[in-house]
Amino acid sequence: MDNLQELYDYYIQTEPSEGKIKSATNLLIHICQALNINSPEEVTTDLFTEIPSAIDKFYKSSHHKAIQHKSTLAEMIGRYGPRDGWKKTIDILLNDKDENLRQFTLLSMQFYSLIDPLKTIPYIERYKSSDDRLMRNVSANFICKTLCSEKSEIIKPILIRWAQEGDLPFIEEIAKSLQNHFNRSAKIKVDNKAQLIYDWIIQEFNLDKN
Repeated sequence: MDNLQELYDYYIQTEPSEGKIKSATNLLIHICQALNINSPEEVTTDLFTEIPSAIDKFYKSSHHKAIQHKSTLAEMIGRYGPRDGWKKTIDILLNDKDENLRQFTLLSMQFYSLIDPLKTIPYIERYKSSDDRLMRNVSANFICKTLCSEKSEIIKPILIRWAQEGDLPFIEEIAKSLQNHFNRSAKIKVDNKAQLIYDWIIQEFNLDKN
């Protein structure tokens, strides 16, 4: 991944909605304007970390628009994954002063977690014992989605390790997230995979069903 145009091209291949494609296209235009660069091909690796602050400066009189653009950037990187030169940009977005953007940035990596979950686990581990309750909850919801995918057998040993390391409260939060999913789906057919994962967690970690 050598430049911003390549990130955009990859993002388009993941088949986002028409509205999201439009937002991504506008983002490229505005990033080039903010960086005073002619084309997204010129936004190379050494400039990736400058993009969030360039967006902030470009929209210094409109915080809402800046957040919108950084959210689009987070989704584009999230679908590509925390790889190559984009890892540092992800860290910048995860440390943004806007809590909604921080949460969205983490959740944006769910797409890539279904491709290579081991690359996203370090981000979950960053927040699973955090004092930031919202990010801890988002992390639990994040891991639930991966657990309920075909990648579950990769994730299960990680949960066992976390429990051995004393992070059982986070395992309980994951179980609670699954239970909340069941409650929301009460009037719909409950996902069988989610039920199997929930039952496995309860049995494996000897948790009480609430």
